[in-house]
Amino acid sequence: MYKKLTLLFGAFLLSVCVSAQLGIKAGVTLGGTYGSSEEFNGDKIESIDPAVGYQFGITAQVVDLPLFKLNAELLYENRRGQKHANFTIPASEQVSVNTDIRFRNSFEYLSLPLLATFGGDKFNIYVGPSFSYLLAASSDVTTRTTVSPAQAAGSGGLPSNATAETEIDFIEDYEDSYINRFNVAANVGVMFPILPRTSLDIRVYHTLTDITNDDEDRSIIDRAIGNPDPGLRDDNDSSVGVQANLVFHF
Repeated sequence: MYKKLTLLFGAFLLSVCVSAQLGIKAGVTLGGTYGSSEEFNGDKIESIDPAVGYQFGITAQVVDLPLFKLNAELLYENRRGQKHANFTIPASEQVSVNTDIRFRNSFEYLSLPLLATFGGDKFNIYVGPSFSYLLAASSDVTTRTTVSPAQAAGSGGLPSNATAETEIDFIEDYEDSYINRFNVAANVGVMFPILPRTSLDIRVYHTLTDITNDDEDRSIIDRAIGNPDPGLRDDNDSSVGVQANLVFHF
């Protein structure tokens, strides 16, 4: 499916860029995903941390007027983020089980931003939407289980004190993709020249659509304790980030 979209986006840019000013761009992103945090006994158990990703692609100036320009881009984006969950469940009056889970997420998108640009040769401000299709989504997960008191670990069906490293494929490991395949975001940024034919592009984006698929969004606690019938979470997750790119104009 995504190969067809790649060809479609490529054909679109080719059709509008025959007489347009072209460029290539590449850079880094500092961003992550946030939403409704899980709670346990009234306390939030999740924290969200940013991570560094990257992007690269081509850009085309399809409308060029004295004070207004329209730019179209075709980008590969690797958006990353981190999530940390920590909770303790009493096993009895004397024994408790603490679970500490860290997720290092990587989401790969094919994106088509359409940007209305205002300004002159020295400085430009732009705003516009981007339309993205998810190519791949995965997470490296570290789970640490600690039983207190320690001598209770492994007895009576309690887990052992242990650390496990796993990898989740958010597409292949679920009946439906855990991350929604299509995504729309709002973008605002500035661009200014730093060298001949080279500009610095600084951008902020924020998604307008729900990142996660609620049909597959289940509680971290339920998953950690092996609940055979975990409940669904009805929440709205968003992705936000700051991008810095170098743009090379032909």
